[in-house]
Amino acid sequence: MILRNLVLSAAALTFVVRPGAAQTAQLRPVSSVLFRPPAVAAPSDTLHLPKTYWKEGALIVGIPSAIFGGALGIGLCHYSETPGEKNCILPALGLAAFMGGLGAITGALIGGQFERQ
Repeated sequence: MILRNLVLSAAALTFVVRPGAAQTAQLRPVSSVLFRPPAVAAPSDTLHLPKTYWKEGALIVGIPSAIFGGALGIGLCHYSETPGEKNCILPALGLAAFMGGLGAITGALIGGQFERQ
């Protein structure tokens, strides 16, 4: 029994890695250049974004979309199946506002892709 414990202890000490050997300073990796913060010349409080045509794009696409939405609202309201007197102003204005907003957002996103010279 004592001989068996002695052999097992010797085998365990032979194959056990000492934790101090793996933690020396030579084996640690050096920090990458990608993780170093860039040098800042001067701190700035404002964003310096390039000037674009987002306002023109919103107007150029938004206004015709609103006009088309209003005409579509009136046309769909006149062809509805509700009998009696119809008031098509409110549905036409609602669809015109929705289509104008959708067109303005689309035009602003497209116009924002082009920088002013």
